[in-house]
Amino acid sequence: MKRISFTIFVIICVSIWSIGVSAQKPTTRKKSNGNGKGSAKKAEAAAEPQQPPASAEETAQSAPPLTDDEQLKAIIALPPADRIEKLQAFIDTHSESPLKTRASELMVSAHAAVADEMLRSGDSAGGIREFHLAISSSPSDMSDKLYYEVVAQIPLNLYLRGQREASIETAHLIEALVRVNANRMLALGSFFLRVEEPDEAARLAAFVIKLNPDFALAHQTMGAAFHMSFRFDDAITEFARAVELDPKSTIARSSLADLKRATGKPEEALSLYREQLQLTPENKSIRAGVVLALLDLGKKDEAETEMTAALAADPANLPLLAGAGYWYAAHGDGLRAVELAQKAVDVEPRYTWSYFALARALVLVHKPQNADGLPNYARRFGNFPTLDYELASALMASGLYDEAFNALSRSFSIKEDQLETRLANRVPASSADFTELLAPERKASIFQATPADSESNSRTRSTTEHSYFRSRLR
Repeated sequence: MKRISFTIFVIICVSIWSIGVSAQKPTTRKKSNGNGKGSAKKAEAAAEPQQPPASAEETAQSAPPLTDDEQLKAIIALPPADRIEKLQAFIDTHSESPLKTRASELMVSAHAAVADEMLRSGDSAGGIREFHLAISSSPSDMSDKLYYEVVAQIPLNLYLRGQREASIETAHLIEALVRVNANRMLALGSFFLRVEEPDEAARLAAFVIKLNPDFALAHQTMGAAFHMSFRFDDAITEFARAVELDPKSTIARSSLADLKRATGKPEEALSLYREQLQLTPENKSIRAGVVLALLDLGKKDEAETEMTAALAADPANLPLLAGAGYWYAAHGDGLRAVELAQKAVDVEPRYTWSYFALARALVLVHKPQNADGLPNYARRFGNFPTLDYELASALMASGLYDEAFNALSRSFSIKEDQLETRLANRVPASSADFTELLAPERKASIFQATPADSESNSRTRSTTEHSYFRSRLR
């Protein structure tokens, strides 16, 4: 028997309810008029054959058919796994219906929902298969809502569940589907940046720029990819072009200012920060940039005044607390560095550079025994060569040389008198000096031109540290 729809079911129930009420209604004895005609009529009625009540199937056949819209609503009410077959049948039988595209989009969402359920239950293979079906079912003219809320989220969904390879694969499948749409291509570029695949993001941005050289968002995406690849000059060029094309872009101008400061151009950085501050006066990163650019320019009193005002407005300004803490550690003021870096750690315990600033500052105030555990704790939240180097430096300051060497050996080696590592665990790099070798990670992350272990800070004993580490790594 065919499944009875909800609407027909209600009709049947109402019919049965009416019959039941009629059967239960009390009878009243009609007063005779004396001629006996009433009794005769009753007898005739009783003699007539009674019609049985209509069956449910007959009632269903007599009900008006559901409209296309009602059919889709009924399908949507089903669990995701049950929707797929019904939606496919609807699509197959409604090729000319204006609701076909809607049904196709519902099919995509159903596959994605089933995939999500499978991943949560531990069926990775099934989940990946359903996500592939969701992508292959996506109409080329899908709505922005479907694309940005469902399809574009598939790669990140897989990545966050530990399926990195599958996430990259699905991103490539989606790319083939949306190559005619620049904004949708750049949304994929954002995914590749999120999972630290800057070359992929740059490839997509270059494709869009070739089609539309004056698309600001494409240059911004390219700048972000170059930034992540430590190609700072190229990144500056792209961010500058993005600002030129879209003067209101906060991300492009602030990124340009940060990299100007990181590459030793604080005056240019300050000008950019102040331009942006006029547009977004409450932006905490921009206010932090103003303070740090002033410090780099040697205008410490003005910087402290700006910092006091910024922290009064937002005591939890992490970019300012961590950045200023690191700057003071790099310039030999241990007490001020400890104060600011400790506040940064309290505000956000997961930001690794706050620990580096605090550890360096504690060494400056002759408390190395309180510093050696900080970078090690920070390893819970990050994994890159600078972290191992900062841990080794803190351990060495406490006289724990073997432990320091063990920390270094995780990320560094020596070949032909050159220190070697992989910056951000991705980009091969070599140098004769630790400070120079690791400078790109510092500039890309905290935008500081001066390292906290520089020779200007004699108490860090950087020359001694470098000599020891090099001798052990040979």
